[in-house]
Amino acid sequence: MDTKQKLTIETIRTNPNRKLLVISIILFVYLIISLPIELGLVPLEFLIVNGTRLPTFQIVQLLLVFPIVLIVTYLFFIKHKLISWQELGFNLGRNGLFQTVSLGLIGGIIQGTILFFTSNQFLLKNQVWLNFIEKCITAPIWEEFLYRVLLFTMVELSLLLYLKRIENKTNYYAFTKYTWYFSIIFLAAIVFSLVHGGLSIYLVSFGVIANLLFIKTRSIITPSITHFISNFVAGGFLYLILDSIF
Repeated sequence: MDTKQKLTIETIRTNPNRKLLVISIILFVYLIISLPIELGLVPLEFLIVNGTRLPTFQIVQLLLVFPIVLIVTYLFFIKHKLISWQELGFNLGRNGLFQTVSLGLIGGIIQGTILFFTSNQFLLKNQVWLNFIEKCITAPIWEEFLYRVLLFTMVELSLLLYLKRIENKTNYYAFTKYTWYFSIIFLAAIVFSLVHGGLSIYLVSFGVIANLLFIKTRSIITPSITHFISNFVAGGFLYLILDSIF
């Protein structure tokens, strides 16, 4: 390791906003790697199964983009102890796995109930397993890492940095803090909804629930469980089960 590299690592390590800086860089790397795929510049669909080109966008994200980002994160940040896996949400939660899983299930039940009664669901007639893998396995993992661990955390830390600067300048700091906190929770939920095709009640409600769960546990596990249940209902899989039973 040369002197310049050592200096860069030490500069980041001693930066009071180290976590914000590192997560911002990781998010930037994620977006840069994803951009050619989003724009269709990388011809990754090389196999057609029952009329569907594989690998699909979701599968590419989980099996290609996500691992590359994790490798880059390890080599440049984890390895040099600039950030830990725990700080990136890969942990059992603040109060242990039981609470983490329980909160994820509760969030999923709430979101699933909202979906069940407010959205127009459909029964999947073809490629059920492929759709199940995409919606309930791949999406909950990489999307929660991108939208909760990276994007939401970056906005949250930026907000806390701003609030710290104004803490001694106003008598309404506490009020301002919670007002802004709720604002970014809803803002992040709206962004999540827009990225998925537009504003909708169930997408915004999911974003709010997932953000709150991540704040509570700081574990990617909790919102991923909620995401799984949400997509299980939204994708029509619950309806398939109920249809087969009744």
